[in-house]
Amino acid sequence: MKKVVTISLILVAVLFAFKAGGWGGLTVSGFFPDLSGLNAEITRINHEYVGGTDEIRFNSPLFMIGAHGCGQIGPLTIGGGGAGFGIREQGDTLSAHLRYGMGYGELGFQIEPYRWLWIRPCLQIGGSGFEIELDEIIGSIGDPLQDTLYAPYHHLTTAWSFDLGAALALHLNLPITGAGFVGLEIKGGYLYPMYTSEWRDENNMTRREIEGFGIFGPYVQIAVNFGRSADVDLSWEDDDWEDF
Repeated sequence: MKKVVTISLILVAVLFAFKAGGWGGLTVSGFFPDLSGLNAEITRINHEYVGGTDEIRFNSPLFMIGAHGCGQIGPLTIGGGGAGFGIREQGDTLSAHLRYGMGYGELGFQIEPYRWLWIRPCLQIGGSGFEIELDEIIGSIGDPLQDTLYAPYHHLTTAWSFDLGAALALHLNLPITGAGFVGLEIKGGYLYPMYTSEWRDENNMTRREIEGFGIFGPYVQIAVNFGRSADVDLSWEDDDWEDF
């Protein structure tokens, strides 16, 4: 017990020896996954199941809207975030609705060459989920059904993945008061899937795999942040303006 207390006190002392800060804000992300397998599977269903002739294609980037936050102790940063969105494409006889989201934790090391510019390489761990809902298009709105017993094609499948990644973030700061600031962050990175689940339908039955698809691969993220710097005062001096 004494060892635990001693170690805890040492850790607290170490933390207080460093300046602390943090920030958070809204994010817009663009992911560039491999969509070839997804597009091929949806087009196959349109041709074989509902008698369509069109090719149905989703295109990169897949955009997400979300939020993130980060705390800083000395040069070390710990944070996380999440985002999601949904888009729809359709052909002559089939409508496809793709919904997706992701969340992650992040460990980084902050380099501050100037008060107005921070550079942060970081490692990420997290997961993503995605679902595809397919609905047959029957005529136009208001058209009567030719066969009232006909059940239009409907299919919903979901999957998820566990991901690891690395990223590099550039943070541009505009001081507000003292250590407070508003910042623009631009981050680029790559998420690698360590595990991707089976595709399952609404009845929890295993469905045909969509090869290569998931919310992973290269991405770009832009964020508007509000926070407090680990520096006591972020106010720019004349030399800072000259550097800027």
